Amino acid sequence: MVRALHLAALAATTSLVQGHFRFVRIAHNGVWQKPLQYIRNVTDPFYEPFNPAFDPRPNRSMTDPTYYGDAPNSVRCGRDNLNHAPTTEVLKVKAGDTLEFVNANTGYEQFEDKRFWECEDGRGYCSNFGEQSPQQYWMRIVHPGPVQMYLSAVPAGQDIGHYDGSGEWVKIKTFGVEIHKDMKKPYWLPNNGTDDGYGSGTQGLPVRMPFKIPTQTPPGSYLLRVDMVYANGDYATQLYPSCAQILVESSATGALPKGVKFPEAYEPSQPGVTVSWPQGVGIELDSNYTYPGGDLWTGEKLVVDTPDRTPI
Repeated sequence: MVRALHLAALAATTSLVQGHFRFVRIAHNGVWQKPLQYIRNVTDPFYEPFNPAFDPRPNRSMTDPTYYGDAPNSVRCGRDNLNHAPTTEVLKVKAGDTLEFVNANTGYEQFEDKRFWECEDGRGYCSNFGEQSPQQYWMRIVHPGPVQMYLSAVPAGQDIGHYDGSGEWVKIKTFGVEIHKDMKKPYWLPNNGTDDGYGSGTQGLPVRMPFKIPTQTPPGSYLLRVDMVYANGDYATQLYPSCAQILVESSATGALPKGVKFPEAYEPSQPGVTVSWPQGVGIELDSNYTYPGGDLWTGEKLVVDTPDRTPI
């Protein structure tokens, strides 16, 4: 336990190291919106309930990880997000549209600096300092683990700016792991197969993670949640949640299928939340590993969200 607490403290010591980040920007059909325009902001600093089993430091910044033992609203959409929800704009989309999130580890003072947001190849975040730095710096996810997207319908009669996300969440996308014949280790798509904490990945650039709102999504207001889940056998599982506020236009009828609730789905005994040390450091994949956060909705049905272990 002493070792686990030490590692947890070490992992969360600095907020602006490359391993810590937030999803702060969303693209709609290939067009990047302003940082935090449609994504709920968080309060920085924010004091979480003291729980040494997860993180011995209750005082957290905007990019620090979130843990199962934190405040429920922190686990759902980020620290103190509900206080920022009424001033967050609502993105109007159509069922079937393509969306994309990007993560960053910049502070608020850099949100108006275009050098971080006007990037090559249609990417949503970089560090571009022109002649001073001819090569752009791309923000990477360096931890092994999935990035997942969820929808939660705003209850009837409730305004999206006051919805706390305590209802059910339906998973619509997982960017997970692949098994490559020419690689000894599992290839985690979100971190591009990076072997070490600050490596460049197999392709040199971070992967992009566009996804679609299922065409079968009924019309209405939703919280769209993105999260990266970093499970490590040595210390508590880290979460990096953000939520966008969206209004879906659709001809579909009915309701979303049954989903999960947060933070309950991240209880350490739930599938995919606790892994072995070898999986946690990216060496191998546990034989019984299933992605966390419940089943995946394909638009047609719910399926068990598990990695495809067929080598490619």
